[in-house]
Amino acid sequence: MSTDKAFFTASESDAKFSINQEQRLYVIRQDDANGRCIGYSCLGFDYVERRIDRLIADGLSLDGPPAPVGTSERFAQHHDLIEQARARYLVTGTRSNADLIPQLIGLEGKCVEVTHRYTPDGEVETTRFTVGKSTGWIPCHLQLHNRRSMSGAPVALGEILSVCVIKK
Repeated sequence: MSTDKAFFTASESDAKFSINQEQRLYVIRQDDANGRCIGYSCLGFDYVERRIDRLIADGLSLDGPPAPVGTSERFAQHHDLIEQARARYLVTGTRSNADLIPQLIGLEGKCVEVTHRYTPDGEVETTRFTVGKSTGWIPCHLQLHNRRSMSGAPVALGEILSVCVIKK
């Protein structure tokens, strides 16, 4: 699968993303339909590396050897894997499980209590929520307020220590 060349332009002023080495971030420009910048999104180098590993574990593959972390070539490889997942979905209907949390698979719709280590100092936290799941070719788990909720934030819990179903 070839990479979208419009996204990876050679000219710095036309680029759809930039790299902040100091903060270890890929900074992605968001344009409206007329090409005007309406904001930015960021992906951390570590997140991109973990996601690349999960996409490869889900059966996708890199074209060639891995590029160095924090380079435009590495970001292009990440983008190419996402495009492979999209193409696979369009042909076979198979969604990637790369962004699903293994401990929550099968618990969608259930209320859970999760104990996790998220903070940099290693503090352990416990949180309760109803597990949801987004749509698309690379769905993620959602943290819903309750079963009737129509939307929620992606689950971002760090290291999960335990999961207990508290309501079926």
